[in-house]
Amino acid sequence: MIVSSQTGPRGGTAPKLAELVSRHGVAQLSMNVELTGTAVMTVWGEVKECMNAEECTARDCVWGSWSEWSYCSRSCAGGMRTRTRHIQTVPNKHGRQCDAEIKEAVEPCNTQKCSESDCTDGAWGQWSDWAPCSVSCARGITFRKRHVNHTASDCGNFPPGKSLETRVCEVNVPCVPDRDCEFEAWDLWGPCSAHCDGTQERLRAVKRYGLGDGSWCQGALKEIRPCRPQLGDPRPEGCSVDDPVDCEMGEWTRWSSCTSGCDGGVQRRTRVVDQRASHGGRGCLAALSEVQECNRHLCHGGDQPTDCEVGQWEDWGICKGPRVHVSL
Repeated sequence: MIVSSQTGPRGGTAPKLAELVSRHGVAQLSMNVELTGTAVMTVWGEVKECMNAEECTARDCVWGSWSEWSYCSRSCAGGMRTRTRHIQTVPNKHGRQCDAEIKEAVEPCNTQKCSESDCTDGAWGQWSDWAPCSVSCARGITFRKRHVNHTASDCGNFPPGKSLETRVCEVNVPCVPDRDCEFEAWDLWGPCSAHCDGTQERLRAVKRYGLGDGSWCQGALKEIRPCRPQLGDPRPEGCSVDDPVDCEMGEWTRWSSCTSGCDGGVQRRTRVVDQRASHGGRGCLAALSEVQECNRHLCHGGDQPTDCEVGQWEDWGICKGPRVHVSL
């Protein structure tokens, strides 16, 4: 809210001022007195009472107490120990904010010189049992590990050897079970294509492809045969008897690309009838479409041996506390 008021001669503003302060709760006043004694008063804001005590009560920042000192990182020749503290009470907008203070303190400890009798070498504990194999079939990796049982003193030697070992493990279960290819049953023969010297076709599909060392899918998916007459049957009445013309099949197309580069796929090829039989010639009894499996080898190279390769060592980490470096 902004209120402006002009008054008359000097001294005439006091009643107006008191009235505005009482009525509006004036927070800040600005008065400019001109040479003629005229004053200009502006109300820049308002104040109101607090709705609850929480809004008006100041809450100052309070730091918590220091924790106990940690264990010394060494038993002799100088170590370090630390202690910490945190903010216990977070201030609100009316309270005193937190001063910059130290959250973690460090001090030396056990600075006495190590004697010869204090020199002890580190020693490993017992190896753990070998972990379960990383795979449930074929070949995988297993590991075992151990920890430092006795830490070397400042003048002692680190325990030699590794903290973790790995080896190849084999599970006598094939990853892909053996399964033979299986075709669906042939459909019924279709209708004869002509009253004399016609042909019929039938189809089938692959019910399930083979797996592992099972038999591969290889065979016809579409067949053709003569009809009216069928092979060995007499010619139907009304069919002419001229020089017989035998059926001739065309060449097979190239096998198509395998549908998968690994884990098993299929290829197909087809052919057509170049010359249909007529006048009692030998009819076609052959396949028009064939399928065969391909690339059954596993995508992850399971059919070929692959040696384990270990990466480069990382840099040693910073030594903190007991003198232990981990070697994997």
